[in-house]
Amino acid sequence: MSLVVDGRRVLWLAAAAAAGFIAGQLVICPAEFWRGIFILGFIPGILQGLVLWRSRPFLLIRWLALTQFGVVTTYVFTFAALVVGSLVSLVVPGSEPSQRAAPSLIGGLVLFFGFFIGGAGLGGLQVTGFPRHERRVGWVLATMLGSVAVAPIALVLVGLGDCKGPYGAPNQVYGLLGGSLYGLVTAFALPPRSEP
Repeated sequence: MSLVVDGRRVLWLAAAAAAGFIAGQLVICPAEFWRGIFILGFIPGILQGLVLWRSRPFLLIRWLALTQFGVVTTYVFTFAALVVGSLVSLVVPGSEPSQRAAPSLIGGLVLFFGFFIGGAGLGGLQVTGFPRHERRVGWVLATMLGSVAVAPIALVLVGLGDCKGPYGAPNQVYGLLGGSLYGLVTAFALPPRSEP
């Protein structure tokens, strides 16, 4: 189904972009880890929940809880994947110790791998919020890809990234871009059934 034809998917994309922008706006320096985790789950969870379940408050609150807990789970999965990826990168032949400190293709792949695997935590929990007949592996995979897109602003929010924003751009820009990419990827995996 086309993104333009389905109004719910367009609303989903708009909600994800808005959530990213708002998250970027709420960056404080120095960042606080748990405040960042709360923002990363609450803002998208509320906006996504309104798109999906606006007339069913119990399901909206359930979605919010799944999203909030999913963000925590995502960080656990991401850090575990980064540790494994870092250990693997240490044994890759041909990398000198002085080259490991510089940005490299292997370092970029380790980060991508970590955030991709981390997204399984969020996607795996959120998919349980859909009715059983609408649950899809595609949702989990799309969320895993989307987590890579929001990684720059997510790292800044929890104090693990440059508080001024990567490459000096405002955090709102990175939040908007990351949220938009997340929304685009997940909009195509969103179950097609409209809210009753």
